[in-house]
Amino acid sequence: MQKWSIPVLIAIVALLMPVSTASVSAQGELSISKSADLTSAAVGDNITYTYTITNSNNATITGITLEDDQLGAIDLGGQTSLSAGENITATATYTVVEANLPGPLVNTATISGTDPDGNPVTDNATASVGLTYTASLQLTKTAGPTSASTGENITYTYTITNTGNVTLSNITLADDKIPEVSLPSDNITLAPGGNITATATYTVSEGDLEQGSIVNNATATGTDPDGNTVTANDTATIELTSPPPDEVLAIEVTKSADKTTASAGDNITYTYIVTNTGNVTADNVTLEDDKLGELMSGVTIAPGESVTTTATYEVKTSDFWKFKPITNIATVTATGPDGEPISATSEQVSVAPNRIGMFKALILWLSGVPGKGIEKAPGLQKPFNPKSQAAEHAGKKDKPSTPEQLQIRESVENEGTEQQLQIRSEVENQAGSGQATQNDDEAGPGKGQSKKNWGTDNQTQGQQPTHGNGQNNPDKDKPNNKYKTGK
Repeated sequence: MQKWSIPVLIAIVALLMPVSTASVSAQGELSISKSADLTSAAVGDNITYTYTITNSNNATITGITLEDDQLGAIDLGGQTSLSAGENITATATYTVVEANLPGPLVNTATISGTDPDGNPVTDNATASVGLTYTASLQLTKTAGPTSASTGENITYTYTITNTGNVTLSNITLADDKIPEVSLPSDNITLAPGGNITATATYTVSEGDLEQGSIVNNATATGTDPDGNTVTANDTATIELTSPPPDEVLAIEVTKSADKTTASAGDNITYTYIVTNTGNVTADNVTLEDDKLGELMSGVTIAPGESVTTTATYEVKTSDFWKFKPITNIATVTATGPDGEPISATSEQVSVAPNRIGMFKALILWLSGVPGKGIEKAPGLQKPFNPKSQAAEHAGKKDKPSTPEQLQIRESVENEGTEQQLQIRSEVENQAGSGQATQNDDEAGPGKGQSKKNWGTDNQTQGQQPTHGNGQNNPDKDKPNNKYKTGK
């Protein structure tokens, strides 16, 4: 018998056994990667995500979809299947909102598909972005008026604005000068960009005046989403003044004359100064003089200002009767802002007649013809004889002197001749020697008689003149009277 080796026997056995076949199934595998363009973002920022999907096996995957838990379904550009080894890239943008706080923002993307055997194929990827936010308040405080005094009210206006990018809650407001500032409501919440306004009033006190100004600070407070406190401050300054003076309506008038004595025919110029001595405007200012009438009307004078005007008065002979000076006063009237009236009177201004004119006027007055004036009494143009009886013969013959006239005449004569002679001397110096003559048909006796009378008067010093035999001749003076004034 032929012997076979063991290896050969094994090979023969293998050939005699029946042959069987094995099958390999097709498999699909999806994978996804996800990335963000920002590692940190604030509320309101945009984050762009990039998704890459890959079929990493040997079979086609169909029915592919992509879902993001923050963005929802992601558009794959219409591609829903991937052959073995292919990939798809897609992008999507997300805007960070306040609800994402405090962060980080973590979101997951999931890819799904079906392999050839109908089995589901999935994968997912996650991206994380840190979040930041800005929580801030702005407080604006204004005051009016910008200056004040004791007892006046200052109104402050406060505007609180959320200048951050997150909502702030529990808004409050405090002022270090005002114990409590009321806001429109309690538990106020301000969204980003929102604002509220409040007002408060402060009354200036005497103690504030010592400081010279009122400087006060206001503080607004809120809470951010993380429970942190957010504050803002602002300061207002009010300059303080002394208490305003009471309104005073006051006016005055001063009056002066350009001369202290005057004669008939002279002009006296009066100057009037009307001054508003109050602190309110004087309207409808009117000025009147009791001798010259109205001098100013409808004028307005501001506080502290003055208005000056002048007026002229011509002296008349009648102004000298009874030796009285020319006197007059001025009165000013005005109205205040509320129509209240006011008036003031000047001091009396006096202009005395000169002594010569005064004495001549006395003679005319005693003669009962004051209205005719010196110019109508030629006899008084000559030096005056104190013992002349011209006064008794002046004026109408049928009109006797009144007791008052006689009393004044007697008083003048009893004063003595010293003053009379002094006045006569002044008259002579003023008139000159040529003024002592008269026309013959007016004077009667000649020049010699006139001189004799003057000489006799001076020698006798008040005694009656005598003639030849030394006897008095009372009738002699009458036909030689040179001072008769009336006709």
